[in-house]
Parts: sequence; C-alpha cells; structure tokens
Amino acid sequence: MMKVIVVMKFEPKRIAMATGTTEYITNMLLGRWAYYLKCCEYYFKCLPELFGTHLLFIAALGVVSGMLVRRWRHETILILIMTVVCFTFFAYVPAKEGRYMLLLSVPIVIFCLLGLLSTAQCIGKLTEMRTEWVRAAILTAIAVLIISQAWAASKVSVLSISGFKQLVGFLEKIAPDEPVFYDGKDSGIFTFYLRAGDPNYRRRAVLGRKLLYAESMYYNTKEFISSPQEAVEVLQKSSGCQWVIVAYDHTDAQQIAAHRHLQEAVKGPEFELVQSFPIIRKWKTGVEERTNACIYRFLVPIERVDEVDMPFFSLGENVRIRIKPIQR
Repeated sequence: MMKVIVVMKFEPKRIAMATGTTEYITNMLLGRWAYYLKCCEYYFKCLPELFGTHLLFIAALGVVSGMLVRRWRHETILILIMTVVCFTFFAYVPAKEGRYMLLLSVPIVIFCLLGLLSTAQCIGKLTEMRTEWVRAAILTAIAVLIISQAWAASKVSVLSISGFKQLVGFLEKIAPDEPVFYDGKDSGIFTFYLRAGDPNYRRRAVLGRKLLYAESMYYNTKEFISSPQEAVEVLQKSSGCQWVIVAYDHTDAQQIAAHRHLQEAVKGPEFELVQSFPIIRKWKTGVEERTNACIYRFLVPIERVDEVDMPFFSLGENVRIRIKPIQR
C-alpha cells in the first residue's frame, strides 16, 4: 500500500499512462474503436516474438480440443475468459509495451498442455494404443516441447556487461565509506554493485544525470552546466564527492553537452587520474563493444553536502525536491 501511495504522489504521469485520463476514457466510450483495434493488432504482433510461433500453434490446438472435449470444456472457458480479460485490459491501457503480454504465458502454457494431452489421447484411441503407451507419448511430447523451448531460449541474443564489479571492488578499497560520483551509461549496474556491497549505507552514489543534467520521458533534457568550469564548480559545491567516475562512450553519451563538459573538466589540474577499467558489452552473436570507465580524484577541497537537490520531472518541468541521503 505504501508503494502505491508513493507512486501516486511522485509519479502522477505514469499513473495516467497506466489508467488513462478522463478524456481518454470518454473518447474510447464515444467510439474510438479504430484506435483500440490498432492496439490489439500491436499486441497480436508481439505474441510470436514473445512465445514463438510453434508454441502459439500448440496453444491454439489446445483451445480447439479443450472446447470439443467435454472433460476439459469448463476449464478451457475459464482460461479463455482470463486471456480475453488480460488482452482487453492491456489493449486499453495507454502505455504500450510487448512485455505486458508476458502475463498470458500462464494460459498459453496450460493450453499447450491441453493440446498435447488431447492429441496424444486422440491418437491413442485411433490406433487403439495401450494406456501406458499413451502416457509415455504425452510425457515424450512435453519433454520435446520443453527441450525445443530451451534451445530457442539459448539462441536469444542477450547483452552481457562486465567490468563494473572490478570497478566497484577497487572503490571499496580506496573509498570504503565515501560518496562517489558517476556519469555515463549503465549507471544502474554501477549503483547495484555499489549498494550490494554496502549494507550499512556508508557509501553513496551521485549520478551525473541528476546533478549535471536531467532526462525525462515527459520533457526535453535539462542541462545544468554549460562549460567545463561550471562542471568543476557543481562537483565542488553540490556533489560532496572526492571520487569521480566517468564512463566514456562513443555513441549516445556524446549527444548531451554536459557529458562533454565533464570529460573536458577531468583533463584539468583539478583532477588526477587514479585508475581505468575496461567495460565490455558482449552479445551472444559475438559482437563486442569496449569502453573505459576512469576513476579520478578531485583535488579541489569539496563542500559537505547533507541534502541533495533532486529534479523531479514527473511532478513538473522545473520541480526540484531536497532529499536527505539514507544514513544508519
């Protein structure tokens, strides 16, 4: 309940994306069914990518056989109602992402089992196969299905990122109880390793995308610095960090001017390069992307920071809230 209250207070725009505004509901009721059907079409196209064509075919076979066989008809109708309700709800919600349809994996798996079960039983009756052989055939079909799905899953290209564990391990030695500043891609991975090794909240992560600039899905990116000198001043007065990590990237990181200003600033006399760590992003296809994350020591005396001035774009374009870091 507490999580719901927090989301409703600090993320009203996301609540609107999930539930729809009054105008959205009114337009739907007044006949915007063309848009609704377009949403249904979007999710129909997502299903083969999420579950695979052969799995959907077996599930469709299970629906047909479940409706034809009296023994499974009641359960089939209940699962169909669940499927239709889920599909209808997510087609209505303004926010659209294919992963929402993963909830349908439960009825799809059940329908697949019904399809395999009914097919094996039908073949057993037609060939007058013994009951033991029918059961063996059902188990074999299920095993083949699971193995085929495991094989298909192994072929999915998943990004593997390495280097952050070693980076944070080095920070644990040189700054065991100090806040650190991080700017660059994969800030979530960096923060995870930093927090995972600090159960007593002795360290703190300060992110460039909150201090030097702010990104939002509702507004354009806001940059709070316009030169390398301003980057030095902000780090000195507002970060509270002596240790600065810059994760270099040759693609989208260069699109934000604040990145470039910081990267120019750390080349100045105010910073000392301590260590550089390779960050390797590798796909199962064999494609690798190598970048560097560099640790700098901020040589300028820094001011103590007891509260952080955080931008909250979800509450408005210029809304900022002062927050005290968690301490124990």
